[in-house]
Amino acid sequence: RSQKQFCCLFSSQIDLTMKDKLKRKQNSQRVLRRMRYLTFMAALGGFLFGYDTGVISGAMLPMRRAFNLSSSQQEMIVSVTVFTAFLSSLAGGSLNHMFGRRTCILLAAAIFTGGSLILGFAINYTMLVLGRCILGVGIGIASLTTPVYIAEVAVPRMRGQLVTVNTLMITFGQFFAGMVDGVFDKYFPVEGWRFMLGLAAVPSLFMWVGFMSLPE
Repeated sequence: RSQKQFCCLFSSQIDLTMKDKLKRKQNSQRVLRRMRYLTFMAALGGFLFGYDTGVISGAMLPMRRAFNLSSSQQEMIVSVTVFTAFLSSLAGGSLNHMFGRRTCILLAAAIFTGGSLILGFAINYTMLVLGRCILGVGIGIASLTTPVYIAEVAVPRMRGQLVTVNTLMITFGQFFAGMVDGVFDKYFPVEGWRFMLGLAAVPSLFMWVGFMSLPE
């Protein structure tokens, strides 16, 4: 009788152990899926960084023809983005401290969207410079915030791997910008530059919507 009770107790302990292992495995898989989704959303900031800095190289030629831009005007359109990105990155730390990572990423996504739409619908040189300035602000905030956000919310064993995704997305954004430039310049040689510059509004909107459901 006591042997039978011992067997029942041992069997129940095995069942509890198996259930506990299964539960831990399910929780681990849930965390992994969450980390991948979070990293992808945050790394869109890196993609936009790469895309907006790379796309101008192909868009400049048709823009120059459309607006009869001088050499100094072309230099301004290209360099103003880098300059405003530098200035906004200096303020990025204070913004993150005051408003938090998630709010700053949402802000950067909104700025990316606004700047891209201005460039896509630009009718003169002033709008081109304004749109590129706005994009620079978004680049400065996103480049400072997204890797920090990924590092802070990632589990320790995945932190290094996930943070490098942001850098990978920057280079992919530059590569993708070159492909987009080539396609639109070939099939839409006159107005293709508007699509090149305005297309960045799509991933930025996706990033904004995605971060609405993510934690601080």
